[in-house]
Amino acid sequence: MFTSQRVFYILVGLTAFVVGFGIAFALPQSLMWQAESKMSSESDGGESESAGFACPMFCVVMKEKPADEKCPVCGMELGEISRELVVDEQERSMIGLEVARIETRSLERRLSIWGEITYDEQGLNTVSARSAGWITQLEAKQTWQEVKAGDILAKIDAPEATSTLEELLVARRSGSKSLEEAQRERLELLGVDAVDIKKTLELGKAPRLTALRAPQKGTLVRRRITEGEYVKKGQSLFLVANLDRVWFELEVFEPDAPLLRRNGRVLLDRGDGSALIGASIDWIDPILDTQSRVLRARIELENLADAKGNRPFRIGQRLEATLLVAIDATGAPNPDLEAPEDVLALPRDAVLSTGKRKVAFVMTSSRQEQTASGRTFQRTVRELNSDRLPMRVGYELIELDLGPLSYEIGAQVRREFYPVRAARWVIEDGPSQLKEGWVVATKGALMLDAQAQLAGSPSLFFPQGSETSSSDPHAGH
Repeated sequence: MFTSQRVFYILVGLTAFVVGFGIAFALPQSLMWQAESKMSSESDGGESESAGFACPMFCVVMKEKPADEKCPVCGMELGEISRELVVDEQERSMIGLEVARIETRSLERRLSIWGEITYDEQGLNTVSARSAGWITQLEAKQTWQEVKAGDILAKIDAPEATSTLEELLVARRSGSKSLEEAQRERLELLGVDAVDIKKTLELGKAPRLTALRAPQKGTLVRRRITEGEYVKKGQSLFLVANLDRVWFELEVFEPDAPLLRRNGRVLLDRGDGSALIGASIDWIDPILDTQSRVLRARIELENLADAKGNRPFRIGQRLEATLLVAIDATGAPNPDLEAPEDVLALPRDAVLSTGKRKVAFVMTSSRQEQTASGRTFQRTVRELNSDRLPMRVGYELIELDLGPLSYEIGAQVRREFYPVRAARWVIEDGPSQLKEGWVVATKGALMLDAQAQLAGSPSLFFPQGSETSSSDPHAGH
């Protein structure tokens, strides 16, 4: 059974262990291993020529071995790191290294955007009561029924319209052309159709009920009255829409708004597994929505019904579209281009990125050559066969200025590429630019980067090399 005093000593011991362990991880290399490194140099009789030493568990990476040649964290024996950035066939197989050629390609950026199907405003028509009265007969009793121009939607008992028809008959009997014409104009203002006026003159008797007719062919999308209801003058009764053409309104967020242009190319996905529909932008809203920070654009689409009455689009339907923007020779998206221009491109898998910094590894080989004087030297070769690499292949880090992620036009396999705007070699004697035909690592590039970091060479997170970028011995932990 533990006494309170024994528990106290146990807690003190645990606290001291945790604090000491934390200090061991927090102290920089110069403070932790200075004495050991110095002892190792003195015992070796000079400074070590190796690139460094690493723990197999990646606890520490050190320039020099401690006196016991073991990892000060886990106690495993340290291994020597080679500064030479070369991999042979076996190592390439172990890391699954794959490469690809750098080529010029025709690219386009594809921006996914969403939109909604809505009415073509040019095909909307409202039927209103031109005079007050009672809806005695309601012919259009179902919303969404199809109507034709001139179809009777309802009959209204409107005393004003009936009295005006009687006055028209009086004007006809009087033989006064001007008076008859005045009554005709008044009837038109009251919404009496020309067919009903002609029928009244032929019968010589004014009907008690006035017909309300459909002004156009379309679909009855709204009915605001019921039979027997009293309506006031000017009251809206029906809304008829021609659905043979509809609008697809796109919503593009503010950062992508500059990519919109009139006649810009768009691929529309109906979401039913059918082929994508090619279309072009017909109109762009000149005003940005200050609440949602989106810019709206419009595409006009045909929406003809088939033999069964089914239409390809429905009002209110949300659909995904793809905006296609050509990439120009500088690697930038250019919505004013009708066709993309050839640009040097890297596969997406070849690029390693921290967000702001993007790098890739170019594969190299060494070739022994002679000068005119007979002196031999090693020349770095970057024009390699991507299908058959040499037995031993090297790799170099390059920093990249890339355009947006894009797709190759006309390719059978949908692959993503980055257009290259500029490239900077990290090594001082590197080339001035990236060239077509060179080979880059696409798979296994992270393993190459890890080896470069262990060797103290420039890498993804350490542009100047890991030895000069950090003095923390636990940077590799």
